[in-house]
This record gives sequence, structure tokens and C-alpha cells, in this order.
Amino acid sequence: MLKEIKKQYHSDGLTGLFNRGYFDEALQREMNRVQRYDGCFSVFFIDLDNYKKLNDTYGH
Repeated sequence: MLKEIKKQYHSDGLTGLFNRGYFDEALQREMNRVQRYDGCFSVFFIDLDNYKKLNDTYGH
């Protein structure tokens, strides 16, 4: 049951893709790891054209 709850928390119900909750946790884990081992990392963001149209068509 806990596994299913975590899956729902970490993924989008419509697409099954990872969501903001998963991203936030993964980012925090990596930031902690970088500090612990004195390393570095980068974050890559993308912007999808016409994403509003997709949201309006399939829901938010």
C-alpha cells in the first residue's frame, strides 16, 4: 500500500510521468550528495511551446 501511495505522489495520473514532488525530492537528494562529497551538478529546464493548449485539452 505504501508503495502505491508513493507512486501516486511521485507521478502524474494522466501521463504517468514524474511530477514536481518527485523532482523536489530528487533535487534535494542531489544537493545533499554534492555538499557531502564537495562536488557539483547542474539542472536542465525546458520550456514546451503551446503547453497551455495541451493542458487545456487534457486537463491540468
